[in-house]
Amino acid sequence: MVKHSIVFILFSFIVITGCQKVEEQQNNQSLIQSEKEVNNATNSNPEAKTEDAGSKVTKIEFEKDNHDFGLIKEGEKVSHVFKFKNVGTEPLVIKNVKPACGCTTPDWTKDPVPPGGEGKIEVSFDSQGRTGIQNKSVEVFANTDPEVHTLKFKGEVKK
Repeated sequence: MVKHSIVFILFSFIVITGCQKVEEQQNNQSLIQSEKEVNNATNSNPEAKTEDAGSKVTKIEFEKDNHDFGLIKEGEKVSHVFKFKNVGTEPLVIKNVKPACGCTTPDWTKDPVPPGGEGKIEVSFDSQGRTGIQNKSVEVFANTDPEVHTLKFKGEVKK
């Protein structure tokens, strides 16, 4: 019985670690693709500045940077969309969105957002195995100053 528990725990750890590595690889591929798109857009514009498009800085404005899910039933998967606007003068590129926990999965606008344009960052939270008050966050990396923005969400998971 104990051997089965240990094997199960090791198997779970390997699966979770593997999933996180696949997710990191997908995020890195998205980052590379976004940077290529910005560089292509800049290079196709003869009036574009000669500096590297990846070094251009713009401004991001979120409608709100926190969300309260309220009561969540354990095992339920909930999600929220954080909307943002590019209030700067350069194309906005979300380079990466990193969750603080493996229970959170982000998805975001991958294409460069033009000045005045809007985008989204959706966070999904899996409450399986988590009870009580949950305070979670994701870090958003963009070509802004500051480069990192934190989005927070919370909820209370009941059995």
